Amino acid sequence: MSVLMIGIDGMSKQHFERSMPKTRNFLLEKMGAIELYKYNKLANVLALLTGHTPEEFYKGWHYNRTGYVDQINEAFLFTARITHDDSDLAYRGDEAYHKFLQDLVATDSLDNTVIVWFSDHGPRFGAIRETYHGRIETSAPYIFFVFPPWFKRTYPQLISTLKINQNRLSSHFAVYETIRDLLYL
Repeated sequence: MSVLMIGIDGMSKQHFERSMPKTRNFLLEKMGAIELYKYNKLANVLALLTGHTPEEFYKGWHYNRTGYVDQINEAFLFTARITHDDSDLAYRGDEAYHKFLQDLVATDSLDNTVIVWFSDHGPRFGAIRETYHGRIETSAPYIFFVFPPWFKRTYPQLISTLKINQNRLSSHFAVYETIRDLLYL
């Protein structure tokens, strides 16, 4: 099992819905993605990757540089160019991401891969950040899980549990644990 993590910096759940409708709809309607509706920002993207706050990670870093014993099949793509400095430019990525996902599906590249499509937080800069909605959106990232069809048949209880958790508060730390579990199934 492989995990492909695709993240966009500084894009809230609400802004993803507004600016990338083709991508979002393709994830949900064509790929059967499971969205965690109450995903919340705690710490930063480092928590999603390590399960630690930045302070915990850097404090323990000098003890943990021995390398991996097990082979882990995980790919990580995180882009900031289209959203970090000006979140209004996010709509420009919708067509490219939509086509990327279409190509992955068309080439059967995902037969043994779980996609985790996410953001780390909402806007941190710009005029939107100074508004009431902008302050709310800064703590409202998004996350979607896309599983291969065989996974859904083989592990229906895991899919059922994830669907139950769609409406529960979750964070980078909980998703980190979920990804770890997926890698070692």
